Amino acid sequence: MTRSPTKAFFQGGVMYPWDSWRTLVPLIVGATGIIAFGFYERFVAVEPLIRLHVFGNRSAVVSYFGSAAHGMILWSLLYYLPLYYEVVKGLTPTVSANPPNLAIPIQRLKDTLPRSPASLSSPKPLPSHPPPSSSALSSPRPAVTAGPSGPAGS
Repeated sequence: MTRSPTKAFFQGGVMYPWDSWRTLVPLIVGATGIIAFGFYERFVAVEPLIRLHVFGNRSAVVSYFGSAAHGMILWSLLYYLPLYYEVVKGLTPTVSANPPNLAIPIQRLKDTLPRSPASLSSPKPLPSHPPPSSSALSSPRPAVTAGPSGPAGS
């Protein structure tokens, strides 16, 4: 069901033109199969594979869409970025796997972002240590020194 449109996307424009029947038929059959699966799950299945009630909440739909988009972007960058550095920039495979011009901006961005959400709204800096207290739990303990390991008079 998902193999058919995937095949169409990979061979469209490469092996066959996009308007070729060899590209359009798998694309249309796959899209029809996915839609038919959705209708089957919604109206026919006694024990559905996918619980469709989770898509009734708008926050859940946005979260699922964001996760899917994040995954597609991440994996496409991981796949195509080294290829871009090798073919277009002329770098070796070793250097294109860890390009220095990509690592430096990410490190600088990480250093400029706030450390915690509290640092965005706090009007004054948070103390690095708690204020002194008079409770017994916060008072310093006396140092324990080791005595002689033998008996007391030896």
